[in-house]
Amino acid sequence: LAPGTRNRRRAGLDAEVALRFTDRLVGRIVFGLYSPGLSHPRSSPPPCEPTTVKTSKKPAIAAECDRTIDIYTKAAEIFHEQGFDATSMSNIAAAVELTKAGLYYYIESKEDLLFAIMSYAMEQLETRVIDPSSELTDPEQRLLSIIERHGRLLTEGNKAITILTDEIEGLKPKHRRQILDRKRVYFDFVRGTLEALRSQGKLRDVNTTVATFGLFGTLLWLPRWYRAEGRLSKEQVIAEITSIAVGGLLKHACGERPA
Repeated sequence: LAPGTRNRRRAGLDAEVALRFTDRLVGRIVFGLYSPGLSHPRSSPPPCEPTTVKTSKKPAIAAECDRTIDIYTKAAEIFHEQGFDATSMSNIAAAVELTKAGLYYYIESKEDLLFAIMSYAMEQLETRVIDPSSELTDPEQRLLSIIERHGRLLTEGNKAITILTDEIEGLKPKHRRQILDRKRVYFDFVRGTLEALRSQGKLRDVNTTVATFGLFGTLLWLPRWYRAEGRLSKEQVIAEITSIAVGGLLKHACGERPA
């Protein structure tokens, strides 16, 4: 190869290595998002209005129907139990009672399936948590709605929501960026709600970025220990988590008066 060609290829490889390192770091942060640190925090969104979600491009996959969603659900359960890398297309085909050829009618590859599942999970978050919560103008009621709706979604046993964090590194870089962009919108929506509470004098003296990551950490750990057959109902569990989260964030939760 000519020296110029070698240099261009080396530069391309270096860029790819850097991208992979960055994405690996991103995948290890709570909720799969990169926070640049408390010494140089991102500027917070205005505390007045919640953010509107933008729809991302969908993967190449057959039109969604009951059968497709069944595949998403079963595949998400297997990815959650075995891990993305350890799961084969044969495992998924057997779980949904299809041949491998039949499975490929619905999906193009295992990675496309993972992307489709994560896109489906984000759509669930957007339609069942973000959209209805964004209609609430009072930030305190909006925060309660976010916690309760997200908690309810997680206790329904849908593993698609769980693998949003666990398997983010299994995506191609372009797909990973799309999912992370949608997660960032949700993150900023929650942080903006906390900023609105601060402007009303209701928020404790906490860093809103740390508080948002902490809230997501509490919610996303829920599917790891909650059991539907356990002593507490999902309504009781969600009520307890809401009480703990609000008690740690809002002043009046412990009898304090807003400033």
